[in-house]
Amino acid sequence: MNVTAIVPAAGTGRRMEHHSKKPYLLLQGKPLLAWVLAVLDAVPAVTQIVIPVHPGDEQRCQQEVVEPAGLQTPVAIVTGGAQRQDSVRNGLAAVTAKCDIVLVHDAARPLVTRALIEASLAATQVYHATTVAVPVKDTIAMINPEQRIIEQFPDRARLYSVQTPQTFTRDLLQQAHHMACAEGYIGTDDASLVARLGVPVAIVPGIYTNIKITTPEDLLIAEALLQQGAL
Repeated sequence: MNVTAIVPAAGTGRRMEHHSKKPYLLLQGKPLLAWVLAVLDAVPAVTQIVIPVHPGDEQRCQQEVVEPAGLQTPVAIVTGGAQRQDSVRNGLAAVTAKCDIVLVHDAARPLVTRALIEASLAATQVYHATTVAVPVKDTIAMINPEQRIIEQFPDRARLYSVQTPQTFTRDLLQQAHHMACAEGYIGTDDASLVARLGVPVAIVPGIYTNIKITTPEDLLIAEALLQQGAL
């Protein structure tokens, strides 16, 4: 198994209400992106890491994150796109020819574990397309967006909150992005693009501590989780 990890890091993080772009926000003194890279670097199957960054941030990423991290895994920093989907597609263009599995993980999920990554990779060898996900805890209501009135309550037993990593055979993910680009389709994530091919995407049981840093409160939660030994 020869794995390339693509870590989209081109987001600006407007909802964080912070002057710094989200991948460079500090969590216990270390950029969010650096936490992700350290875990990926510890997975023997990962032989390449590709980081799509915000245009103009290539040198910043190299100097502030990659060099201080002292990674053993080769890293390629590429220019990201306007949408996350564009960034992943740009990342795919930098994947080495020997790669057979591509793992995509958000730079804003710093508490991912090696065990979760390895479980995702193992499942992908069987199912070819996987995403980490956890059952939703809250009751979910579907509303009329105009009147803001509840229309129905979906069966919670069938609802999962999708996380990353999402992992696919290389050819499958490339095909999904090619079709989406040709049709002008913008998906919510890579799993949604692959599902459009008619390919089943298998669920890998996730962990609730694998949170995405989206708002200032999330950063506080991540700090607390680390203090409690989340990693």
